[in-house]
Amino acid sequence: MRVVSARLQAVGVVILLAGAVYSGQQPSIGAPSSEGAPSSDDEHRIVGQFDEAFACYVNVTVDGAVFRMLVDTGSDDLAFNRSHLRKLGMNAKRLSYDQLVNTSNGIVRSAPIVVHELRIGGFILHDVKATVDYAGIDEPLLGMSVIKYMHLEIGRDGCELRW
Repeated sequence: MRVVSARLQAVGVVILLAGAVYSGQQPSIGAPSSEGAPSSDDEHRIVGQFDEAFACYVNVTVDGAVFRMLVDTGSDDLAFNRSHLRKLGMNAKRLSYDQLVNTSNGIVRSAPIVVHELRIGGFILHDVKATVDYAGIDEPLLGMSVIKYMHLEIGRDGCELRW
């Protein structure tokens, strides 16, 4: 229990510091959508589910395509691999993989892209910078460039993002 508590405290510290660390051009935040939300409390939150390794996943709509994304406080960006681009209607061969990104798997080449609309429940962001990993991460990552606009809470049954 102490190990879990220490990890949760560390995540909280990362989230609190995120506002001080991230600066620069910001994506625009759209008005919360009431589409499909049964109550005002549910309009401003989404509950993610843990996998067997206690990684938390949420469903995110990116430019009209639905992705199951890993909520990753260790990732700076919204990140995809080349195969995810098919769902987004982008051609991976037209991108320039000229950025070096330090990941948990080492330094990888990536290409910058811009996501025009990102929806998490009723929360909407426009013109979000993202990266495409040339080597191919397994699942798309919901990184701090998006999480910083929300409150992340992790509990026994999953995670919750609120805005």
